[in-house]
Amino acid sequence: MKHLTWIMLTVLAQCATAQSLLLRFDTSEHADLELIDLLQEERVFLRLQDFVDANFILQDELSYVFYPGRELFFDAAHNQANIPFSLLHDLQHDLKVKFPEQPNVRRRIFASASEHLLWTFLGRALVNQYALPIVGQEAFVLDSFATLMLLNHNGGREDDYLLDAAEAYLLVVRSSSLLSSDSSKNEQQLDQQRYQEIVCLVLGKDHGVNDTILQELAWDEARLEACRQSYHQLIQKWYQELSPFLKAGNRIQSWLPKLIP
Repeated sequence: MKHLTWIMLTVLAQCATAQSLLLRFDTSEHADLELIDLLQEERVFLRLQDFVDANFILQDELSYVFYPGRELFFDAAHNQANIPFSLLHDLQHDLKVKFPEQPNVRRRIFASASEHLLWTFLGRALVNQYALPIVGQEAFVLDSFATLMLLNHNGGREDDYLLDAAEAYLLVVRSSSLLSSDSSKNEQQLDQQRYQEIVCLVLGKDHGVNDTILQELAWDEARLEACRQSYHQLIQKWYQELSPFLKAGNRIQSWLPKLIP
């Protein structure tokens, strides 16, 4: 099984034109490799790799290391995202409980939630490499980056499941952290606020495709307009901050005409 792991890594390397992102799977467990296979089949890694290679100028390679353990963390000194396999298994388990009779839905949400995580770490790496300013709590800033990327970079493929994936992502990421019982309530409240901000960005991009969500939230037009303005401001802000580190002809600049009312 360990040999299979290295075969998978070699395939990923051959498919990419540049090594801006490196992936390492420190496991020989069949259950772990099955989850990686699923993410490969959903093209999560290659989609991210291709977009980064085509659009970003990374100062240093970003490594994603999937490893046995419980702690999810970013190693700034080595520009390395450390992702425990336990997090992926917890995510898969939670989705099986929530969608027991819908394997295809579980698969799509699992892939989208995992991709949200990868984009979040990319945002963290960009902030770290280029000393980008952080205004407000870092969690909200990185959520906005990941959500904007998912909403735009792939023609909206994730739109149907992005909110389900965001909810699952926030829950499983919190459970992977080492929290004291005193902070659990605060963490839950923070997650709720983060989820509301993600919902706001999704609705800010396009009210019309989320009629069911609108009915459930019962947000008035004033709040929806505030979300629209927030979406426009954030995507413009991210573009301004990232523009010195984007390649000529990058796709992100093509998202800006959408800001025209």
